[in-house]
Amino acid sequence: MLKDFIFARALEKWKARQQLRQIDLKFCEPLLLAATELVNRICEITFESPVNFLEPRLLQIQPTRMTANSAHDEYFQRYKFISTLYRLCAWLGWVELYRQDVAFLDSGRQKTKADFEHHVNAMRSSLADGHLNNAEDWLDWTDSLIFREEQRAIGEFMLDLNRRAVLGYGSFHEKFIVAGSCPTNQWIGVATNFLSELKSVPGAAARDCRRARCLLAVKHGVSLIECLNEDRASLDS
Repeated sequence: MLKDFIFARALEKWKARQQLRQIDLKFCEPLLLAATELVNRICEITFESPVNFLEPRLLQIQPTRMTANSAHDEYFQRYKFISTLYRLCAWLGWVELYRQDVAFLDSGRQKTKADFEHHVNAMRSSLADGHLNNAEDWLDWTDSLIFREEQRAIGEFMLDLNRRAVLGYGSFHEKFIVAGSCPTNQWIGVATNFLSELKSVPGAAARDCRRARCLLAVKHGVSLIECLNEDRASLDS
C-alpha cells in the first residue's frame, strides 16, 4: 500500500510538472515580448526628451491619417498614446492569464517560478505602492497609482477567453477606445490616468512621482526579461 501511495504521489507530481512545462512553453514568449515592449516604451518616456504624446486631448480627437512627417503630427501622437496604453494593459493581461493557468499547479521548478514571481511582483509594486515617495512635500507632487486588484481587473478585461490569449492592438482599440471620450472601460481608464501628462523632461517632471515609478518599472522589467530569457533557454534545451 505504501509503495502504491508513493508511486501515485510521484505520478501526480510528474503530471503537474508536465502541465506547467506546457504552460511555460505557451506563455514564455508572449510574456517576454510583452515585457520587452513595455520596458522599451517606458524607457522612451523616461529617458527621451521631449515626450509629447501622452496628452489627454489626443484621446478627444480622431485624425484619420498622418499629415506631417513629424513627431508633432496628431495622428502619430494619438497612436503613440494608445499604443503605450495597450502595452501596459497587454502586459497585465499576460500576467493575469499566466496566473490563472498556474494557480493550482506544483511547478517542480520552485526557484525559477519564485524568481519570475518576484520580478513580476516588483513591477506591480512600482505601479501600486503609495509609500514610494518619501519627500517631505510628497502631498504637493503629481502621482497616480494602479492598485494591485485594479491591475488584476485590467488584466482580466484584456483577455480573449475564447482563445485564452490577450487582445491584439486592433481589438483593444475597437473595444475600448472611442474618439471624443475616455476609454469605455473603467479599468482601462485607470491605466490611462496613470499615463496622462507623464513627462520625461526632468524640469517638468521633477515633482511627478510617476517618473520614479517608471524608473523602478524599468529596473524590475529588465530583471524580468533576463529571467524569462534564462527560462526560455532551459525550455529549449
